[in-house]
Amino acid sequence: MKFHSDLSLLDVDKLPQNVYDLNSSYFYVSLLPRELKLRFLSRLNPEARRAFTPILNVTDEFVSEDECDCIIFPPCSPYMGFMEYMDNHSHTLSTTDKPVVAIYFSSDDSVYDVGHAIQLFRGGSYRSLNQDNVHGSLYVVADYYRGVLSPKELKVSFCGCSTNNNIRGEVLSVFENYDYFNSINRNMWGGDDRKDTADRDSYTIGPSDNNKREFVENMEDSLYSLVVRGKSNATYRFVESFMMGKIPLLIETDYMLPFDDIIPYETNMVIVPYGEDYDKALREFHNSHTEEELYNIQLENRSIWEKYFRDDSAYYNVKSLLSKRML
Repeated sequence: MKFHSDLSLLDVDKLPQNVYDLNSSYFYVSLLPRELKLRFLSRLNPEARRAFTPILNVTDEFVSEDECDCIIFPPCSPYMGFMEYMDNHSHTLSTTDKPVVAIYFSSDDSVYDVGHAIQLFRGGSYRSLNQDNVHGSLYVVADYYRGVLSPKELKVSFCGCSTNNNIRGEVLSVFENYDYFNSINRNMWGGDDRKDTADRDSYTIGPSDNNKREFVENMEDSLYSLVVRGKSNATYRFVESFMMGKIPLLIETDYMLPFDDIIPYETNMVIVPYGEDYDKALREFHNSHTEEELYNIQLENRSIWEKYFRDDSAYYNVKSLLSKRML
């Protein structure tokens, strides 16, 4: 399958420099000519460069509009509204007869009717409210895995902000009652040692070595990783849990999970609907598995990250999905 995009609409030097604002742009930047990939990577902060360097493993590149099977819009800024994003590409929509791929990512859970000619990849929103041509996108994260697997001990980690969504704050307040819960509550786990906040400078600088180490050790020390929505109905904790080879404890709020038709989420996560008894569900899962089974799930989850969630792997899985839908 071949893709086209109007690169005159792209200014690589104006793309964000951090993982948080780049998020689901992995598919688009994977298709850039190599010299533009190298330029893009050279501008990123160290964490983002670590996360996005695997795009160099992708050999596909954009082709001309005449040669392509579909057209891809450049990913929107996370601070751009959906209607503005689509308006920016209204001319292309009105003049092409090719299928279109749009990549929309912001803290926006609203549902948009995009018709059936567009395959839309987005973060957040709700699975049950979206058409089947709207797909859950994923966050690209840097790889901090050090091969540490946890024994069969009931421990749950969390690192993040408790105040960016009422649901998250409520869920965290429940888990704080349990001795097995190990949380680090801050605006962002990144930032530097001088600015441990979610302001723009910290986003641009990226996490300090001290905060990276604290984050990694927090997850390594626990068998389970709590995953609960943030500002939008999505969170970095989901992909980070798989990256670290841990078992996600997902508080289900009608998530749009990426590649949910091919990944065995039901067997490799603890999924508890929001508002139910989280502790009971967790203990039932934990007690129904042997230590060997829990080790194997951790290994499988790390393998899932490598096979589906690392940005070069994610690119090829999205390409396969689009091929099935469009060709």
